[in-house]
Amino acid sequence: MEGRLEEKHACATVRGKFHEKKGIVNQDDLFYAERGDHTVMCVADGVGSHEFAAEGSHSVVRAVADAAAAYVRGELSHGAVADDITRRYADGVPEEHRSAAGTTCIFACVIGDAELMIGQIGDGMCYAAIDGEPVYVSRKDDDFSNIVDALSAEGNSASWTVRRFPLRQGAGIRVFMATDGISSDVIPGREAACAGYFAELLRRCPGDTADGELESILKMWGEDGSDDDKTAIVYERRVSA
Repeated sequence: MEGRLEEKHACATVRGKFHEKKGIVNQDDLFYAERGDHTVMCVADGVGSHEFAAEGSHSVVRAVADAAAAYVRGELSHGAVADDITRRYADGVPEEHRSAAGTTCIFACVIGDAELMIGQIGDGMCYAAIDGEPVYVSRKDDDFSNIVDALSAEGNSASWTVRRFPLRQGAGIRVFMATDGISSDVIPGREAACAGYFAELLRRCPGDTADGELESILKMWGEDGSDDDKTAIVYERRVSA
């Protein structure tokens, strides 16, 4: 491999117009971290009818971060990842709030040159490609990804989809993930184009401005900013000269 691998990303979450008017907090959340041996990213969208949805979203993104680290350390098998996230998520919500803290979740974990792991429960959109070839494409009501119910502390992890994709040394990766406030507006079959649109800002913006540029796009998503909370992460790993 010539050159060096370069990781770029942008993360943003904005409160929807309806929640602003009603004084409701943003029920979405996100997490992104580069941890030496792996990079983990996650978006979550709390169930709007649940009083403690924001707590559920906050808990699950941190549960993903901790479970991914445990998986990379060899403490979890692939088959145990969903159960571990579900347990950590429930533990992170006060017991008296658990019945009303439902949330969706999409995550990706890039583990060196070994593998890309993608997980999803509930709606939202995720597009992932390795060396330009799509390996995971999902959106709301997409049977391909077995997306069923949102995560609930009173339920189980049966509705999770968690998949692994092997990497070769120096493989290029693109990941775009977004909650329903974005995904519901994406034309079916145009997920790759949508991911490319957002990835373009990584190329034109210095790293310290990309988050702000993404936030500006999300604020004006739709004609004048839609009612839904909106959260997105765009990530690229490519070889630079």
